[in-house]
Amino acid sequence: GLSVVLVFSQIQLVVHDVLAVEDTASPVVLSHVLPGLSGAATQEFIALYNQTATSVDVTNWCITQKTDRTLVCLGGDTMAPGIQIPAHSSLTVASRAFAEAHPELSFAAIYEPLSQSSGSIVGSADTIRLHAADGLVVDALSWS
Repeated sequence: GLSVVLVFSQIQLVVHDVLAVEDTASPVVLSHVLPGLSGAATQEFIALYNQTATSVDVTNWCITQKTDRTLVCLGGDTMAPGIQIPAHSSLTVASRAFAEAHPELSFAAIYEPLSQSSGSIVGSADTIRLHAADGLVVDALSWS
């Protein structure tokens, strides 16, 4: 409906030319990051994209920010084991505030922001890293 279009319009505005899918050897990349906006600092989300022609298991993959604090891990307490991203598809994780503000959308995992006043992702300058299950960084996005 209209609210979904509005959400994606905001996302495009925020991430345009900053967080495009990078040319990387990783099968899964960080494709979109929405830091909290003014008046909604804890409403944020991160999308992963499987850029291959086959399904990729992302169980126990984690997303961290510039201070290496973990925002969310896929698996364990947050989701059932065996999390797959189908070929050429996305998986989205969101802060609890974003998920509650957009109940019409679904998310693979929901996390609590590191700060209830400023959120986890800083819009002016930050780095988000995607770690495979073995802990290696497979993709990262930085902006300033």
